[in-house]
Amino acid sequence: MISQVRETLEELDYVIDEQDLSFERIDGSTVLLKGSIVFVDGSRLEFTEFESPDNHDYRFQFMNQDNDLIRRWDNSPHHDVETFPDHVHTGDGVKPSEEKYMPEILKLVEDTVLSNI
Repeated sequence: MISQVRETLEELDYVIDEQDLSFERIDGSTVLLKGSIVFVDGSRLEFTEFESPDNHDYRFQFMNQDNDLIRRWDNSPHHDVETFPDHVHTGDGVKPSEEKYMPEILKLVEDTVLSNI
């Protein structure tokens, strides 16, 4: 996971203004990724992703320059949606969402940032 995230971050360097990331390898197959990224349009992604052989927990919160929520993808089991526990929070409420990983989220955010600049 770490190498995929780093590779995607390098590809998207042109839309990233600041980043504060922490990669922690807990053991050979368990990783914790957390931090925040500020993009050239002033939007920000705050995230925590934990991956082990039998568990994947994540929260990716994408906000505009005024800290208003654009999207938050997570898999906390607190919403009854058809993709339970995976879901996305939008300005229109909670909606079903497939399981997400950091490289995919970064690409989704890239599209939004590019449409804003």
